[in-house]
Amino acid sequence: MRRRGFTLIELLVVVSIIALLIAILLPSLSKARQTAKSVVCASQLRGLGFAWLSYMQESNYRAYKYPGSSNEAFDHFWMAIIERYTTNVDGLRVCPEAREMSAETWGWGAATISWSGEHHPAGFWIHNAEGDYHFGSYAINGWMYDGWVKGESYRSFLEPGVPTYNAPMFIDSAWVDVWPRDTDLPAVDRIDPYHGGNWSTGMPRVTIDRHDFGVNVVFHDGSTRYVKLPELWSLNWSLKFETGPSPAF
Repeated sequence: MRRRGFTLIELLVVVSIIALLIAILLPSLSKARQTAKSVVCASQLRGLGFAWLSYMQESNYRAYKYPGSSNEAFDHFWMAIIERYTTNVDGLRVCPEAREMSAETWGWGAATISWSGEHHPAGFWIHNAEGDYHFGSYAINGWMYDGWVKGESYRSFLEPGVPTYNAPMFIDSAWVDVWPRDTDLPAVDRIDPYHGGNWSTGMPRVTIDRHDFGVNVVFHDGSTRYVKLPELWSLNWSLKFETGPSPAF
């Protein structure tokens, strides 16, 4: 007895079922990849945090001084300090969601782009006169700089009342540092904040859609958390930051 092959209708049914299964599974697979990248990002931030805490222990928990704008500042930039306390700084500096490096003249990053000193004018703290440059996708909390604003910066993390569990140390960002104020508005463009129209030294640098409308943060107690963008106003960024609901989203 001769075996009967598939009819055209049967083949179309099979193809339709396969297409339906792919349509159902692809979003789940994409979500799983995004989640995995966010987990790696949080792990990298934890590594940066541990390295920074090692530095802080050696400095008796005194806050870090702003590096300034000289060629010598390159070696005093926070990323340069991190390099002294970890053997794998290149494995920590860039979030998996921001592998592309900035080609901007001043090196601004974005949600999916790392900041970079490669094209930055030489003789500054992310690009020295010898052509070396720093790059990454995370920012230091600028209120950690010693003496930046008297009475507002965290001059020492041994001060009474410093909420180490809720005070950000490093965070996903489009630039190297950030000074949020409770009156800041979020970035107008959460993919490319620099070109969005309200770029500033504060919240627009970190209100980026890098991880499903949120970012990863490592805190002064060494813990890491995923934080939705509106919840960034609930963190203790500085001594004078008044936590509360975000101004607008």
